Order: sequence, then structure tokens, then C-alpha cells
Amino acid sequence: MALTLTEHLSSTSAQNKLYIEATQHEFLTLAGQGKLPLDRLALRLSQDRIYAAHAYPRFIGALITRIPFKETDEICGDVEKKNQEILKALTSCLTNIVQEVDFFKQTANMFGMYMDAWEERKEGLVFLWAMEKVYFDAWTYVRKALQTCDAKSESSPAVKKFATNWSSPEFDSFVGSLADMINDIKPGTAEWTRGEAVWQRVLELEVTFWPESGEEISMRKRS
Repeated sequence: MALTLTEHLSSTSAQNKLYIEATQHEFLTLAGQGKLPLDRLALRLSQDRIYAAHAYPRFIGALITRIPFKETDEICGDVEKKNQEILKALTSCLTNIVQEVDFFKQTANMFGMYMDAWEERKEGLVFLWAMEKVYFDAWTYVRKALQTCDAKSESSPAVKKFATNWSSPEFDSFVGSLADMINDIKPGTAEWTRGEAVWQRVLELEVTFWPESGEEISMRKRS
């Protein structure tokens, strides 16, 4: 039986250098070892919050406007059913992101992380799935590492809270629902090829999104 698009992309991950860099970045390794500086975690969360509160809703909104609804589609037909499933999943994304922004704020306040101290660093559904898939895999890597780690740092309690949230069964189910929206793409088609390209591009972006050592200092706003 042929692999679906997401199964195909995931099956290449173990040999994909970019995937390994995106999901086992030094930032994540230090987090899993209990050695991540609190300011570096705060920097990452500040960038995540900007993306979640501003860029992500616009991206989801753009995807919703591109759902190919047609008045000629039968109400109970397969096309309309598929479009409604996509709409439901995307609106769920918006609901989830509002909760995530609140989660950022509450956790940052709980652990004394100031997220406004740094400057901002500047085909659709596949891109969305790929982003969430990499994020889930990255924090699953951290959670598993924490289970065998005795070292503790100032950031460890917050790291554990984030790792638990973003590697949860609920988030895994959400990623699976996004995969369902694109797994009707057939091998050998132009959409499949574009999907492979999108996957690689997302990996490239995710690698650069994790803060490097020292950025928590160099990117701090000048007073």
C-alpha cells in the first residue's frame, strides 16, 4: 500500500539532516538536559508569542479564504464535505492559538520571564501541518530527555511545562487532523512534489527559529 504524503515525508526524517537539526537543536538539547538559560527560553517564547498572536491568525485566515466553496456543490456531496472538514480544522486552529497566547503569558509570569525585552526576528495546508509536526516532534524530544535527566536549571520547571503541553496526546491528535486534510494528495502529482519542497522549506525555517547561544544577550532591546 502506497504511503500517504505525510507518511512519506515523516519516513524520510531519520536521514534528513535538516529534520534532525530542527528537532534536536542545541536549544532543545540543553532544555532536555536541564541546562537551558532562562533568558534564552524567554527569547524563544517572545518570538513564539509574536508569531502566535499576529502571523499565525493571518496565515489561517488566508487559508480559510482559499477554501474552494462553490454554490454548485451539493450540500451533502463529497466536495462540500471535504471543504467543511477543512474549515472546521482551520477554525479549531484559531481557537487553539488564542489559548496558546494566554498560555505563553501565564507561564512567563509564573516563572518570571520577561518576553518584551527582545527585538522581533524577522502550499498552505502542507505548510501548516509541517510546522505543527516539527514543533510536536521537537518538544517530544525534550520531554523524553527530561525523563532521564537529573540536572536542574532556573528554566527547568518552565521547560517541563512547555514540553508537556506541546508533546501531549491532544496536540498529537491535532497534528493528525491536519495530516488528514492533505493525505489525499497523490504520489507523482505536482502537488506531491510541491509538498516535498514545502517540507524542506519548513525544516530550514525551523532550524533558524531556535535561538542560538548568546542571542538572549545580543537581541535584547537597548534601553
